[in-house]
Amino acid sequence: MTPQPSKAPLRTLGSRVRLQTKPLRNMFSVNRSEKDSRVRPDSLISLNDVKAMVNAAENERDKALISILFEAALRPGELLAMNVGSV
Repeated sequence: MTPQPSKAPLRTLGSRVRLQTKPLRNMFSVNRSEKDSRVRPDSLISLNDVKAMVNAAENERDKALISILFEAALRPGELLAMNVGSV
């Protein structure tokens, strides 16, 4: 049995021949939720919460890390990537 040639249209680019394909955006759809993803003030950590975490820390290093995270509004990865010379 001989293989049947493809009926997809061909496009020539110089010496290359390629099959024409549909753009990916037409192949699937993405469902987006209508949920509001903005940060609300009641979900933020308050100054009293930070003070409680600092007081609960067992050593000076941890107290300093918690304080810097809050005061500089850093992400944990940003703080951990810092060196002594970065300050």
